[in-house]
Amino acid sequence: MKKMYYVYRHIDCVNNIPFYIGIGTNNNNSTSYKRSKDKNRRSQEWKDYVNSIDNNYNVEILFETNDYLLVNKKEREFVKLYGRKDKNLGTLLNKDNAGKGKRELSQNSFDSMISKQKLKAVVVYNSLGEKIGEFNRTQAASDFTNIPYLSIKQCLMKKHQQSKGFRFLYKKDEVSKLEPLEYKKFNRDTKLKCHNVLTGEVIIFPNMTTAGKTLNIPLGTIGNNLKGTTKLAKNKYKFNYI
Repeated sequence: MKKMYYVYRHIDCVNNIPFYIGIGTNNNNSTSYKRSKDKNRRSQEWKDYVNSIDNNYNVEILFETNDYLLVNKKEREFVKLYGRKDKNLGTLLNKDNAGKGKRELSQNSFDSMISKQKLKAVVVYNSLGEKIGEFNRTQAASDFTNIPYLSIKQCLMKKHQQSKGFRFLYKKDEVSKLEPLEYKKFNRDTKLKCHNVLTGEVIIFPNMTTAGKTLNIPLGTIGNNLKGTTKLAKNKYKFNYI
């Protein structure tokens, strides 16, 4: 499930001015905008200001997207639009220029940061090698495929070929189509053959459990090899069902 990001503002209803800009995240189709309504995780200056206007303020959602980079960019734009009070540029209580992180960034530095983030964009393929999606972050690809973040990183580092039928490449390595790769779901009770590619020895096992105990290999490692996630188990064993 994709995460949705949003930019919000707090408006002083007494003086009719915006006094804070922030971003938040909604998960699993939620529309609660919980972060925008939170009064506890705020600076003391924010709390003092809200007390001075007797809590008479409104919350407005300014922008929504599933693009993490874009929502950071929009937050920065709104902070710049309304201006920071501590810099005598406007009415906002924000203590940084927003966007990402808490540093004072020049526009060139910010643009450079965005460019570097884009290098981490991830392209997702199915087991047939067809492109099915493109995401600006590994976590976004994980949300879409429901594949754990660390499993995707293993694929991106080319330690695994696929995970649950999905294949992943960094955007910079993108190709129009990959070679098809068979994806199998393993069965623990099926007879299998193990080929030691270093010695040439072939052993027949009645099931995965016996193979794992005999060779001292975790069942997950054997399963990943059977599914085609890895080329070899323990860098020397190739398993196939009989």
